[in-house]
Amino acid sequence: MTKPAARPPAERAACLVLCCAAIVAPLALGSSTIAARFALEASMATAVILWCISGVRSKVALLMPLLVAAILCLQLIPLPDRVLVSVAPVSAGAWKVAKGGMASGWASPSVDPAASLIAVRRLLLGLATLAAVADLGRYQSHRRQVTAALAISGLIILALGLGFGKAVGDRYLLLRSIPLAGPIYKHVSPIIMPVQTSGAGLPQQVTAAGRRYVMDAGNVGDGFGPYIYSNHFAGAMVLTIPTVLGAWLFLTYRRVPDPLRFACGAACGLVTLFAVAVMAESRGGTASFVVSLLALAMLVVQGRILRWAVTWVFLAVGAGIVLLAGLIALGGDQSWLLGLLPVSIQSIMRAVLTDTRTIPAHVALRMFFASPLLGTGLNTYQFIFPRFCRGDFTIFYAHSDYAQFFAETGVVGVAMLIGACWVLLRKLRRFWNDAPAPYRLLAAGPWAALLGFAVHSALDWNLHLPANALLAILSCGLALSSVPLSRGQKDLPAVPEPVVKYGLVACCLVATALLGRDTAAEYAQRNIRAAIVQDRIARSESQFAASREALMAAIRAGESMSDWDPRNAQLSTLIGNAYLHVADRTLGVPERETLLGLADRWEARARRLSATPRGLSEPIPK
Repeated sequence: MTKPAARPPAERAACLVLCCAAIVAPLALGSSTIAARFALEASMATAVILWCISGVRSKVALLMPLLVAAILCLQLIPLPDRVLVSVAPVSAGAWKVAKGGMASGWASPSVDPAASLIAVRRLLLGLATLAAVADLGRYQSHRRQVTAALAISGLIILALGLGFGKAVGDRYLLLRSIPLAGPIYKHVSPIIMPVQTSGAGLPQQVTAAGRRYVMDAGNVGDGFGPYIYSNHFAGAMVLTIPTVLGAWLFLTYRRVPDPLRFACGAACGLVTLFAVAVMAESRGGTASFVVSLLALAMLVVQGRILRWAVTWVFLAVGAGIVLLAGLIALGGDQSWLLGLLPVSIQSIMRAVLTDTRTIPAHVALRMFFASPLLGTGLNTYQFIFPRFCRGDFTIFYAHSDYAQFFAETGVVGVAMLIGACWVLLRKLRRFWNDAPAPYRLLAAGPWAALLGFAVHSALDWNLHLPANALLAILSCGLALSSVPLSRGQKDLPAVPEPVVKYGLVACCLVATALLGRDTAAEYAQRNIRAAIVQDRIARSESQFAASREALMAAIRAGESMSDWDPRNAQLSTLIGNAYLHVADRTLGVPERETLLGLADRWEARARRLSATPRGLSEPIPK
């Protein structure tokens, strides 16, 4: 590893920004709020830009995020109906339904291009940050700073989890101070963003002006420590505590007696396991954390026989969990499997395999097989889910990052994931064979965290939570940089480095600016939802007047925002809903008809922008 005698100031600043983000992001409710999410995205963009301009960079690393983003943008290109039916049949059918059963003419493989483009922008920033961390991690000082930030973040999250526990109770308070309860029903809220939920909710039928529509209300979550969803707390532990243990073993190497070193590390691991398994009650998190601990032991033990013994235990446990996750995702009749197991654990396995939380993964795989080539578009699972599963609940995320990614991207996403796994496994093999002590101890933590998180990603949706996605990016970057570049590895001589570098800088600037606009649009949607809820709970004439005024103010702000974000179908749908509520509070017939006409116009606009607009109204049957 190169010793950083005097690294450029911009490079040091980039590392500092990422370290601060790693500590602050989880504490800001996982950066799940609208402002915190954008602050994290702006921090990532700032770090990437500083890294780019601070020196000469690998053109392969610079091109990687641009190439992936460009490939996924293929989902946004309008195609003729005949072609679309072949490459994305689910999307083609959805667009036909949206246009009244007629051939859609030209339409994109994504059922909601605006939502997919937001996801592409965030993916671009995430991959660019990964490239930056993988490069910064080659230098000793930067590597130790990022490792320290991950360790500090993990210890703070663990302390808050142990100190405050679960939030669910009579008052629904997170950290005993932050209210989670909804404005109408305690356990759900129609105002919060999907990422602020436990990944599910209830579709509520709302009536106004002789019409009805569906407004999704997200489950407010059970909360644990600084996280709204206890499984996300478990994900943070998987991503950080192995790094804490590796750093502890590194710092105490030949300074503290081995029995004391390992006893303290084991105590920290057991305390974390207690918090995840007993206090947070996260089954997937418990299994993943055990895998990460086994991976850490496999990577740091010295004796050859002991190492291979731990390795076989790791492989056996990991294979069992992966097999179980696959069976859960596939679903179907699995009585044959239960018959092979001892009677004492059959009831436990039956409960796991038939848990209702397995339904989202089943639906995601059905979506993938129904549209396997290009998928339905990034960030569209929540819009397609109701078409594959009818019921009295709403699912925003598939509770399996792999299944959701495959459903949304098709075989293109599968190929990308296989390529990423191939690179990581090659790096891991080199680290396993060549990494010397004590450096091996310091670098083993991120690898163990990554292996454990790979299991957890099959069981939950941590990569959609901004804070945990950042922790995963930092761990992956440290893991990649733990192995020196291969000798003779060539860059791309035909491509000028400044062109690629400043091209990435420009893309990050544009993506950040557009994400800022998206953030403003999120606020406009939230204000409309809040005004609608205020109208729903109004009971007196004074409350009716106040709610009408709030609705009109929210509509004006939403219409102004739609001029800046004209492709946002969700915003158009909400504006139409709001006009219905204003019409419901209007006595004059001409004015009422005018308001209903405006609602129809905004709903028609939503149908043009999205094949699956959620919340469109319909007349109430007489």
